[in-house]
Amino acid sequence: MFLFYVNPILIAAAVIPAIVLLRFVYKEDRLDKESPGLLLSLVIFGILSTFAAIVTEQIGEAILGILLPQSSTAYNVLLYFVVVALSEEGFKYLLLKKRTWYSSEFNCQFDGVVYAVFVALGFALWENISYVLMYGLGTAAVRAVTAVPGHACFGVFMGTFYGLAKRYDNFGDEYRSRRCRRFAVLVPVLLHGAYDFIATYEYDGYAWIFVVFVVLLFAAAYRMIKKLSRDDRFIDDSRYAEAFVREKLRLSGWGEYKIRTALQRKGVSKERIDAALSQADRPAMGERLAQQLERKARTVKYTSQYELKTRLIRYGLSLGYDYEAVMDAASAMVRETDTCNDF
Repeated sequence: MFLFYVNPILIAAAVIPAIVLLRFVYKEDRLDKESPGLLLSLVIFGILSTFAAIVTEQIGEAILGILLPQSSTAYNVLLYFVVVALSEEGFKYLLLKKRTWYSSEFNCQFDGVVYAVFVALGFALWENISYVLMYGLGTAAVRAVTAVPGHACFGVFMGTFYGLAKRYDNFGDEYRSRRCRRFAVLVPVLLHGAYDFIATYEYDGYAWIFVVFVVLLFAAAYRMIKKLSRDDRFIDDSRYAEAFVREKLRLSGWGEYKIRTALQRKGVSKERIDAALSQADRPAMGERLAQQLERKARTVKYTSQYELKTRLIRYGLSLGYDYEAVMDAASAMVRETDTCNDF
């Protein structure tokens, strides 16, 4: 309730950066959107992880203070990589896995990124509110371009391995799934620890090192989101192949051969590809090919009916359609064009 008695501008400054990043990641989830209830629960779990991390960080820092002098490099390395980074990323991961691993909505590989980022930004949101209320708008501006997107980046790396772990688990490959789950914790811990260590290290030139580190981290996370979103697939290859066939037939106008080649390159087995293509509407494919050739005929330049037919055949084959189907459709298109010219 204390949030109702503070400056709303401070709250907005603390919350808006996280909301902007949440919206960005949500929009990149293109295959099967997650339910609002699940996403809201992940943000809440992220907030809860801040309280768990506070406890372990206080205990860890007290133990370190007894064992090592605070001015030593060893103290700072253990503080930032183990006490802080492992506590925060560890609790994020534990709550992430508890909420989503057995969820029926976890059906696409990119879902792992979405879930991890939502938990990470739930953590960042609450942490940011605390800092901004203590230190003001200046802190909000700095954290909006550093700490908040930093937590989102750690979530991207966590989610990448987490989604891959779920995929291996679906294949029954427990060894690789377990290894990916370990990396889902280890990589964010190392990145988080490096971020904090560089940010707080007092030495000439380290400010520029921190800037370079942050830029590279943000750029890598952004590129990963874009690539993983573009290449997203259902964790179950059968569902992925079926969705891929529907999309490429309806929206891209691809033929069977082009679809088959694309799925093979993505590692989908021949049996699953055959099963997905067997469900395709063959008459609709023929109509789609005719429409594609008709549009092409209106734009192509030719001096004879033979040249028109040759160009239409070449175009139809480039779309991945069967040669006989392309020949029949092109011949029909040329006859129709010839009839119109005679008229």
